[in-house]
Amino acid sequence: GLHLQPGEILASLLDDTVVDRSRLLGHRQVTDAYLLALAVAAGGRFVTLDQSVPRSAVRQASSHNLTVIP
Repeated sequence: GLHLQPGEILASLLDDTVVDRSRLLGHRQVTDAYLLALAVAAGGRFVTLDQSVPRSAVRQASSHNLTVIP
């Protein structure tokens, strides 16, 4: 399986090809982008109750990678 070190994804938050930081409006969205980028890298899904997760901030994220529970 895929093995990711947390630092690898954290470093990718600084990479413009992975994250569009202009779409992050505050520290909570940075955390959301980190979790979404982790899901994308692992081929998984980030499930949240937070309606304000900026999917567009993670360039490779698709609807498959993010589920918002109403």
